[in-house]
Amino acid sequence: MVVRILLAIFLISFSQAKSFASLKEPKKHGHSQFALVNCDDTKNGIGIDWDGEDDYIPLDKYKCMNRSSIVSKKPFLQEMCRTPPSGYHLCLYDEINYPESVPIGGPHRPVWVTYGEYIYMPPQRWVHAIEHGAAAFLFNPCADSNEIENFKKLAKNCLRRHVITPFNHLPEGELFNVVTFGCKLKLNTIKNNENKIIDYLRRHAIKEGPEFHIAEDGDYKFGLLEKAKILTDLADSKICPFN
Repeated sequence: MVVRILLAIFLISFSQAKSFASLKEPKKHGHSQFALVNCDDTKNGIGIDWDGEDDYIPLDKYKCMNRSSIVSKKPFLQEMCRTPPSGYHLCLYDEINYPESVPIGGPHRPVWVTYGEYIYMPPQRWVHAIEHGAAAFLFNPCADSNEIENFKKLAKNCLRRHVITPFNHLPEGELFNVVTFGCKLKLNTIKNNENKIIDYLRRHAIKEGPEFHIAEDGDYKFGLLEKAKILTDLADSKICPFN
């Protein structure tokens, strides 16, 4: 009788330990938005990704804080591609830090995003989007307002799977970045570079994402200003269809 009781206690303890471990263990690429129980409800704990409150994004994340630092320079454009870091899911109780200011892959939050234009989206979210084949359109909010508007217009007319967000952490000399899985296009002006951006998107967007077959919107939409519209079909089978 004593042996049976001890065996039962052991089995219960083992089961609880296994369940707890499954919560803490990073989730490799998966299709379920709620792959980790009580891990990412897109509301509670999201402030960890901007060092603030869950319901308030600090102004320095999306507003121009030092326009005097923007100096006119010779037009600059550079494409960079390399094998991205391993991607896996991390819960909202774990901080995610990247080795570079503009990551091209790596760990991210389990729930992916509703595509479109945002007040601000942290990299911990759009890194998941580019894994699904999306393109992240990042801009320095101190850049010329007309250039920013042209950048946004290009994004919205090229593919549904896009994220547009201001980003105050672009490297010096870069006012715009277009980021896809494993690649980024870095530039400081949109004028006369529209066709180069379109060419970049046609070569790198959608099918280079390891989970490009997941075309649907995700449930994360905090700060969403304008939801992306379908241009050709849900799968973005033709990129930049109007060009």
